[in-house]
Amino acid sequence: MATDIQPARDKLLTPLLLAGLAVFAFQCGFFRVSCVDTGFHIQTGALILKTGAIPSQNTFSWISPDSPWYLHQWAPATLFYVVFAAWGLTALIAFKALLASAIFMVTWMAARREAPDRPYLPFWTVTGGLLAARCRFFIRPLLFSALLLALLIYIHRRFRGNRRWEWIGLPVLMTVWSNTHAGVLYGFAFLCATAAAPWLTALAPRFRSKISANDLFQLPIGIAVSLATSAVSLQLINPLGVMAVLRSVLYAADPFWRDVAVELGPPTGIGMFVVAGTVMAVLLLQATRIRRIDLSVFLPFAGFAFLAFRSQRALLAFTLVTVPYVTGLLASIRIPSPRRGAATNACALAVAWVSLFACLILPDRLFVYGPGLFRNFYPMSVFRFMNDNVPRQNIYNGMVHGGPILWWLYPEFRPFIDSRGDAYTTEFWRDTYYMIRDVKPGWQEYLSRNRIGVALVADMHGHAPLAERLYEDADWALVSFDDHARLFLKRTPENMPAVTRHEYNELRPHDRSFAWINKGNAPAVIAEATRAVAEDPEGITARTALARAYMIAGSHGEAVPVYEKLLADMKDAGGNYWRDYGYCLFISGNHAEAGEIYTHMVKSGIEPAFAWYMRHLIALQHDDPQKARECLETAVRLAPDEPIYASALSQLNGQN
Repeated sequence: MATDIQPARDKLLTPLLLAGLAVFAFQCGFFRVSCVDTGFHIQTGALILKTGAIPSQNTFSWISPDSPWYLHQWAPATLFYVVFAAWGLTALIAFKALLASAIFMVTWMAARREAPDRPYLPFWTVTGGLLAARCRFFIRPLLFSALLLALLIYIHRRFRGNRRWEWIGLPVLMTVWSNTHAGVLYGFAFLCATAAAPWLTALAPRFRSKISANDLFQLPIGIAVSLATSAVSLQLINPLGVMAVLRSVLYAADPFWRDVAVELGPPTGIGMFVVAGTVMAVLLLQATRIRRIDLSVFLPFAGFAFLAFRSQRALLAFTLVTVPYVTGLLASIRIPSPRRGAATNACALAVAWVSLFACLILPDRLFVYGPGLFRNFYPMSVFRFMNDNVPRQNIYNGMVHGGPILWWLYPEFRPFIDSRGDAYTTEFWRDTYYMIRDVKPGWQEYLSRNRIGVALVADMHGHAPLAERLYEDADWALVSFDDHARLFLKRTPENMPAVTRHEYNELRPHDRSFAWINKGNAPAVIAEATRAVAEDPEGITARTALARAYMIAGSHGEAVPVYEKLLADMKDAGGNYWRDYGYCLFISGNHAEAGEIYTHMVKSGIEPAFAWYMRHLIALQHDDPQKARECLETAVRLAPDEPIYASALSQLNGQN
């Protein structure tokens, strides 16, 4: 009886758990647009539908419209545009999340084949793969390539040795893939590694007799046919033919791009830890069954591990290859199953998915859960200003803003450059773009020679040399900004109406020390910062300037709500924010609230010496000199070199 109940329970739980895994995968991919490439993919799709042709020249950039454009992602780009044009931004993000879910549903199918007797194991390994690969779930054609790779892995493992698959189905799949994304090269790498397995096996005398001619030649013939059909289709469909795909290899191998493009370089930080830890764990698992190593799965794993160590771009492909392999290794370890194994696994998986969503996905500040745009790359308040106030003309922009400009401002404004590294020559990037961005000799002459009257400068890490130089240049005016972008207009006749109405004369958003605010300019800073906050209510820089100017001007009560909102929005606010907030509360007479802030600072280790010093002032307000003395003694002990604390303690002791 029990043996009949258990399979029935499994048949019921498996679809439910599969639905839960699909939902979890969707949540992993449902985050704000945090990729600068999405814009040119959207505009590419629009251009293809408008012209009915695949473009081969860099028509988007005004500075180099005739450069060759090796477009290999035209089909997914068109589909992205159709989704966005029909249903909007939220639907586009949901579509991307559905793609991520589909990729890992297929990966689950491949993993399940490796563990037929352990039905719940694939759910765990795929969950781990989702967490590792989530950082690559961008609205980019690479997701379609990942889906096709997952399909290739699953179908090939299921039908390997089947001639109809390897000589007919495989060429069809690879031909479609070659006209979808240059990631088809990952597919050929997987196939070549798989095809090498029987040849290596045949080198061992004990296995040579077991290897047939079909084992050695059937798949290589299928690969050759796939290469031929892919090349022919590319030559017939794409204006730049096979080079549209092969150019991506040259681009990824170019030393210049490997130095400047982060995703082409090896993973760092947590990424390197994940890749290295996974490889070590897999090798240890494989060592336990070294006599039963399956080279047809080990060689693809080893090849993609090498690619993942060399390039962050390969992380998603590495994950898709590794998950089924790891599942098979874990399934070979015989662990006694508890009597209630089905219910235990189902409950544990549900708890794990909910916990991971609550603890990792929701709090993530880089991949912000939900619809919308990542502010660091999409300065929408600046874009609105440009649309409403800036005459159409030649612009200079930082690379990270090129794609967003194409998405939200094109064709009224055409970008100077965007993130399509292979759509501009290496010489243009090195000798022109970086010359201007890094204010090397000749940058001013270049802007003047090309009649550039608008400069949108990216400031991603609090240091933008070009923004600093333009702010000091009398020929340019700062007219709009957010936390990561600065918009300057040249004082030309066509720009002067906008400059006259909107120039910021006192605000210096590129200088985040805010030391430039003083009693003399505080009223003007308040006026300009108020206008900046009205344009961009979420801006940290503008609100900080406003709060600091209120405090310096003596309007502490006005500063309190600004600081309060800043601290609510900034999860990692520095100690200076807490200092100023508590001080403004104290000076404005909110002693109880100030005391709570200083208690929090002490408990959290945020400038505790200052907090104890301010607590002594609160104690004096409550006529409690003994407590005030204890607070000051603590402040002096924590900061013995601070003369203000020692002087206050000496004065208090002298009074008593």
